[in-house]
Amino acid sequence: MWEESGDLAGSQVVLQNLGIAYFQFGELKKSLYFYNRCVERSTSLKDEAMIASCLHGIGDTYLEKGDYILALTYANRSLEIGRKLGNPEQLSMALTSIGLNYQMLSRHSEALTSFEESLRLSESIGDRNRQINDLMNMGNSYKDLGDFSKSMAFYQKSLTLDGSDDESPYRNPGVSVNIAEVYLEQGNYEQAGSLFNIALSIFEKSGSKYGVAFSLSGLAKTYSAQKDFRKAIEFEEKALAMREQMGSNFDAIRSLVNLGNDYFELGDKSKAVEYYKKAQANSEQLGYDSLSLLVHLAFAKVHLAEGDYAKAIVEAERADTFASKMPGYSERWKIYGPLGKAYQAIGKSGLARENYKKSILIIEDSLLKFAGGESEQERFFAERIQPYYLMIELLRSQNELVEAFDYSERSKSRSLLDILRNGRDELNKLTSIKEKQREQALRSDLVTLNAQISMESEKKPQDSVRTSELRKGLNNKRLEFENFQVALYVAHPELKVQRGEMAPISPVETTKLLLDDKSALIEYAVAGDKTFLLSLPRTSDKSLF
Repeated sequence: MWEESGDLAGSQVVLQNLGIAYFQFGELKKSLYFYNRCVERSTSLKDEAMIASCLHGIGDTYLEKGDYILALTYANRSLEIGRKLGNPEQLSMALTSIGLNYQMLSRHSEALTSFEESLRLSESIGDRNRQINDLMNMGNSYKDLGDFSKSMAFYQKSLTLDGSDDESPYRNPGVSVNIAEVYLEQGNYEQAGSLFNIALSIFEKSGSKYGVAFSLSGLAKTYSAQKDFRKAIEFEEKALAMREQMGSNFDAIRSLVNLGNDYFELGDKSKAVEYYKKAQANSEQLGYDSLSLLVHLAFAKVHLAEGDYAKAIVEAERADTFASKMPGYSERWKIYGPLGKAYQAIGKSGLARENYKKSILIIEDSLLKFAGGESEQERFFAERIQPYYLMIELLRSQNELVEAFDYSERSKSRSLLDILRNGRDELNKLTSIKEKQREQALRSDLVTLNAQISMESEKKPQDSVRTSELRKGLNNKRLEFENFQVALYVAHPELKVQRGEMAPISPVETTKLLLDDKSALIEYAVAGDKTFLLSLPRTSDKSLF
């Protein structure tokens, strides 16, 4: 209609809007078609601003498809025109897209530089929505780097800009899923599941297929982390179907790997390998280093389970090669455990020890970047305890008992069960009056709800409906308190110092506590399906497992 009327300027706007609409509904091929027509029309009209805008749209569509190199090409073309026109809004949009592509390529330093420049531009023109997105994207980069404390700090800043007093992530599904990812990484599965479900509901109402698929996959990973692998498969298959339908290649491959992992945990290795092979073929064809890493690590675990240690080493080392191209990759510790086990199995204890040590050092570094409360840190570390156990078992087998004792104590000192605290959960002068009042109110609500549940439980007969409502209210209030605690640690990282983290006690220091040569200290190390016992008398030459 616009073309027939001769309104070519109007027709290019229509073409752009069609590209946007099809993108939002996950119809990426149609989106590309209309964006490309928009570029052609705008070129004939010499409308450089519209050319830049539609090039940006094409770049974002390729980003969604997972073709990051091509997406970067279009984003940079859009950036060049934006600089030529001196349009800060266009520049900010292009820089954000460039940052997102670098992020997906695990080039986080370049991603953060792009987001920071975009943020400065969006601040200069007062574009609050773009500021919120830039802050959220910076949080995502720090999350991928494993720096959860900085990640949550940027998420909190983005929520503050949203203009809400309670800083609740619930109103913004984009923030919700990202905070849920942090909770998932830190082992707070209840909070993660709650936020993924909230985001899923919002995305379904808005018709965002990408958001729905992301939320479904997030729920699948949450179930998988809780060992409910069949439920995880159910949700991941739904996410995979949507991603394949949209042509979202990168995310579809991630779903394939996730499904393979779930089937592997269920003991169905043939099904797992089927998914891994499909993921490998697609990732190699498209050149996704981060996904190739995951596939090689998956095959390493399969070969390790089959007792084919030579192949396990080859696959794990390939995974490590890809990881070396991704500075700051926070999950690299997962590679060194299987690699160490394979080396240990073929008698190369030195290499096994070296890999276990690498894994442990990465884990301990990640604890310094943790954002959250005590129970969350305990869960976070519990998910990463295995390398310590592997090291203890290796050292025991080599009769290096003093060092085995060191690692046993080291693992316990990292666990919050054995950390000496100074004023558990108390707020000090670092906190504001509002924070103190909020903390006190939440604690008071928890006490009140617990008391009400106790009273209802003692009634004869019990009001089951009332009791159920109170328990639901208590659960919601507890989740609210945990959310508050995370925000508090992000705002005041100094509070962590009050926990009094101590260096693990050494064998020499331990023996000084014994009364005489007839006394001995008994040290237990429960390592999965094995329990080690270390007897430590005053004379270390008598120590034995």
